[in-house]
Amino acid sequence: LEEARNALSLLAVRDPEAHSPQIQQLYLVPGPEIAARRAEMIEQLMKRFGRSEPALLELGQFANDTADTELTNRLLRHAPDNRFPSRPKFLLTHIECLTNAGRNKEAIAEVDELFRRDAKAQWFAEMRVTFESLRTIAYYADGQPDIGSINLKKVMDARSVPPQLLVAIGRKLVQCRRFAEANATLVSAHLRYENNQALLLQLVKMKIENEELSDDLELYLRRLMATSRPDINEPMRSKEGRRRGPVRKK
Repeated sequence: LEEARNALSLLAVRDPEAHSPQIQQLYLVPGPEIAARRAEMIEQLMKRFGRSEPALLELGQFANDTADTELTNRLLRHAPDNRFPSRPKFLLTHIECLTNAGRNKEAIAEVDELFRRDAKAQWFAEMRVTFESLRTIAYYADGQPDIGSINLKKVMDARSVPPQLLVAIGRKLVQCRRFAEANATLVSAHLRYENNQALLLQLVKMKIENEELSDDLELYLRRLMATSRPDINEPMRSKEGRRRGPVRKK
């Protein structure tokens, strides 16, 4: 940890306008015993980068990772005052943070209000499935699997669901110990995006890490190995092309 602190401090000194090294330092001061130090660092970041949307989005990710709902709520209120164009992302971060903190009923209420208030807004249409996904996870985590399954079906039936969102849903379902739903989500995602090697890798990884999902691990492991196998002719063609070089006209 000390080496990491020193490296990040050096980066911050070299480029004081770079926000990432300074935000990353927050991860190195965890725990309630040094909360005052962490709060002081956050105040310094807010003063220095309070008008930088990318910096505060990254700070929001730290808050989300550490279930700091007070900070995500602060950033959510700060965004409109500074007319940040990506204000919905701060709302998304705050709602996810509520689920990470176990405040699932509040997360559900926030999304419900969002559907009532902003359903016709263009930005909401673009992010609707993501907010629906958060509400789905909140229902499962709150012990309401029947409603959660209804919402999960809505998400899976949506026309365009990014593969990374499906992976995130699967990971969250595993955290809720809803292994059957997680497996169905990830397998469905793989079938929808068969050529997405990164998604297949995540599917295999989660099956390895969770015994409850490992019944058909060998099948997907073979598929992953098949997609990872290079074309044996490709290196030969590349070398041949490099060896011959460009044809020069005389």
